[in-house]
Amino acid sequence: MTEVRRNRPERAAVVEHPALRLIPYPLMVVSLVATAGTLDWGMPVDLEWAACFAAVVLAYRWWGDRRPGLRAGWFWSHLVLCAALVSAVPFTCIYAFTGYVDAQRRLPRRQTTAGMIGTATVVAIGQTGGLPGVIARPWLYLVLFLVNAGLGALMTHLGEQRERDVDRREEAVKALEAEHRRTAALQEQLLEQAREAGVLDERARLSREIHDTVAQGLIGIITQLEAIDARGDRSDWQARVEVASRVARDSLAEARRAIHALGSPALEADGLPTAIERTAQRWAEINGVAALVHIEGPAKPTAHDETLLRVAQEGLANVARHAGASQVALTLTYDAREVRLDVRDDGRGFDAACVPFGAGLRGMRARIAAVGGSLEIETAAQDGCTVSAAVPG
Repeated sequence: MTEVRRNRPERAAVVEHPALRLIPYPLMVVSLVATAGTLDWGMPVDLEWAACFAAVVLAYRWWGDRRPGLRAGWFWSHLVLCAALVSAVPFTCIYAFTGYVDAQRRLPRRQTTAGMIGTATVVAIGQTGGLPGVIARPWLYLVLFLVNAGLGALMTHLGEQRERDVDRREEAVKALEAEHRRTAALQEQLLEQAREAGVLDERARLSREIHDTVAQGLIGIITQLEAIDARGDRSDWQARVEVASRVARDSLAEARRAIHALGSPALEADGLPTAIERTAQRWAEINGVAALVHIEGPAKPTAHDETLLRVAQEGLANVARHAGASQVALTLTYDAREVRLDVRDDGRGFDAACVPFGAGLRGMRARIAAVGGSLEIETAAQDGCTVSAAVPG
């Protein structure tokens, strides 16, 4: 992951903690108490003057801590005050340790090393015993300076390591948020596609419903009305009008069912075998073609009865339009695994390799495929046609 370098205000916000503003004050108290405890050692320190000087330093800190916008200028001026205080009161080097933390809080990255070295210089002066100790034991001062400088380098390394860890965590959070947004957008896209697919599926379903019900009924009505001869026998055309009227009422019921997405009226009152028998009987009356229905096996209701009824209706409609048949046989077979419907006619048939399937056969295939079934068509020129549909039982 690419490391992100943040500006100083962001970095200060990461390391800032209320304790960092409180710790310097007890450290100064400890420094003065330690100084008071060593007065018997003959150290040339005026405790009252040292306390006043320390109060000035603490007041300056108090003022600076309440102004987060103060950066490098505040640090360096505070370090100068600490250097003067440590030179006069060596034990205040305990307080001067706060410079290590202040350097990381206040200074720009390019000045942090210089701030650490400056703090190490001041602290080492106090640890050596003030300026007289530095002059008397320069080698000790050098050792203490190196130790403090190493401590400052370690603190800088740990602080930067912590900052890098925070950067990585923030980048991980940003990456997760971006991924979440992409996932949400993808989910919304998938939902939209699903809605569109649902609309298309519903349109196709309604198209099949209208084709298999209302359109077939209208064809039957037109057939009956076209066959009426007003100059013929009154009983003949009245019978055709009655058939057309009955087909119109059935078509109206089917249209209402399609609109309200309800089950077939025929299936609501009777089971599938009875519904197919009535459909075949009505079709035979309209078209003047014998229609036989055979039921094999014990009948049972299934979730796909309406699908088979629509296949029967479409199969009979195709026979009326294209087959020129004299007889049609519908066989409904029940077994443990599936329910099969066969629609056989003795008409002219067709060459499946040369004649494309029409909307009726395509609609039947779509219906059967939607419920996990299968559809087979066996036909040849001048040899009739058999449509076999099977659905899970």
